[in-house]
Amino acid sequence: MREFFALAAPIDIYFHDSDHSYLNQLFEYQSVWPHIADGGWFLSDDVDCSHAWMDFTRTQGLHPDVLIDGRKAVGLTRKPPDAHAVPGPVRM
Repeated sequence: MREFFALAAPIDIYFHDSDHSYLNQLFEYQSVWPHIADGGWFLSDDVDCSHAWMDFTRTQGLHPDVLIDGRKAVGLTRKPPDAHAVPGPVRM
């Protein structure tokens, strides 16, 4: 998977909709994140199935949004436009 993302990078918009177990979600989030373009969008379906979305975004120092329509919860966040400029502190 990481090899594929490396070939496809930089990715402007990524929508995760795969196995929704915690470990799989976290693995895929960590695999794709380095290949998301600065200023790119990262979305994930069914973020209410585990805590992976919130744990991942927290370790990246992001403030994610969650869209809920009554039956679905979709997480979204945007990689900072200057993400590769200077690494910042990780907020926990």
